[in-house]
Amino acid sequence: MAEEQARSEAEGDVLPRTVAEFYRGQSVLLTGGSGFVGRVLLEKLLFYCPDIDTVYVLLRPRKGLSVQERLHKLLDVPLFDRVRAQRPEALERLQVVECDTAQPGLALAEADARVLAERVSVVLHLAASVRFDDPLITAVRTNACATRDLLELATRMTKLKAFVHVSTTFCNERQREFEEKLYPVAGDWRSILALVEAQGQSDPVALRALTTK
Repeated sequence: MAEEQARSEAEGDVLPRTVAEFYRGQSVLLTGGSGFVGRVLLEKLLFYCPDIDTVYVLLRPRKGLSVQERLHKLLDVPLFDRVRAQRPEALERLQVVECDTAQPGLALAEADARVLAERVSVVLHLAASVRFDDPLITAVRTNACATRDLLELATRMTKLKAFVHVSTTFCNERQREFEEKLYPVAGDWRSILALVEAQGQSDPVALRALTTK
């Protein structure tokens, strides 16, 4: 590690020594911030990274609540008590952005997409459906199409440093041991997306038959 740090510094690319140092001055886009893992991550960013620039939290309106109301409800839990008590100014760094991961293009307004493309340097993508009885078209749109659309948005981000995707733990269930490598998949994701999108519009009965497989 010391050799890597010295070599990086010699090449003029100084590595941050801490997480807080990495996030200094960075603007972060966070999806899945209302989920179990997302809430904990959001709290840690606010509490441990005092020099973070802005955290854009993508949320959708739900159950009659606007995204602003959902953000207020999200923060109004004991998890964020120490942020409110010790770093209340950190809450001012939050910006909520309306989206819907189940819709094409994340249902982002173009004005919001431009702001994100111009300002975001770190993407933390945690949004996913963890229900195992979702209709196939819903699961694919939320988990796969949303990731594709967010990656497409990331290609427009002029300051992008990192794109982190937190996938479901329920992958490669036939493996008994796991290594840090990419495992082959049963089908090409592009073909699966095309099939689901086409069948969902023309033949929902056939799509239901494909769901179990």
